[in-house]
Amino acid sequence: MSGDLSLDDLMPVSRKIAAGKLTFEMPEPTAVQTAALVKLLGTLELERLAEPLIALLGREGDGSMDLGGLLSRLQGSGADLIAAARPVLGEQLGRVVVEAAVACLDCKDTFDALRAGGLIPVDSKPVTKHGAYLHSDEVSGWVRANVTFRQASYIVGQALEMIDVVDTVGNLLGALMGGEDAPTETPDETPAASPA
Repeated sequence: MSGDLSLDDLMPVSRKIAAGKLTFEMPEPTAVQTAALVKLLGTLELERLAEPLIALLGREGDGSMDLGGLLSRLQGSGADLIAAARPVLGEQLGRVVVEAAVACLDCKDTFDALRAGGLIPVDSKPVTKHGAYLHSDEVSGWVRANVTFRQASYIVGQALEMIDVVDTVGNLLGALMGGEDAPTETPDETPAASPA
């Protein structure tokens, strides 16, 4: 999305995903879903891994990048890395991936697909506000009961690719700082009416 943006670049996309024993198109996360996803990912304390990783891997130019040096450091700091990784990977990562997959899949499209397929009760009603879909306990429960960790990891990865966080945040910061990254229309296009 860097550089000149067209309105076509901003249209929502979708990705084919597997969830439980189903495959379907997952729509690009909405702004609300993206906020929930980014908030969840922000709870991972990845910075706790930085110091032990640097100690383990060494620094380029200090002569410690060879295999012998790595094995020596593994003996010395491997336990520190495992101790730092345990809370991040063992306690945080699983929870965050599951909750992030729920945030990505708990949308009207999934609700409609699960209800149409008889996987949640036909009389299920999502929580809405001002007519907008907010969430569904039935969808959340179905995701938790059926989506594998591998699937959840893939779903979150696909969501992050669709959101394109780095370029999106870069464009937003550029615009906030007075940049010129506003979407453009080509002169020969006639603006279409927006759906109600």
